[in-house]
Amino acid sequence: MSAPLPARLARLPVPVTVRLAEKRVPLSTIRNLVPGALLSFDKDCSAPLDLYVANRKHAVGEAVKVGERFGLKVTAVRGR
Repeated sequence: MSAPLPARLARLPVPVTVRLAEKRVPLSTIRNLVPGALLSFDKDCSAPLDLYVANRKHAVGEAVKVGERFGLKVTAVRGR
């Protein structure tokens, strides 16, 4: 278990991102995107999503619906 953070640090806001999928494509593909264009990824729809904190992978989880919003149910935390 990790040591508790000092109260002042614990309140510090950090950017949190959920990454659905990623791939490298030619810049020309991005420049030619128009509304309605489809960009497919190799990741399976049921594969876990990655949670990044301050641009570092911290956990993985699955997408869940929370009311009318999107949430992430954490299934594993890196290093634990």
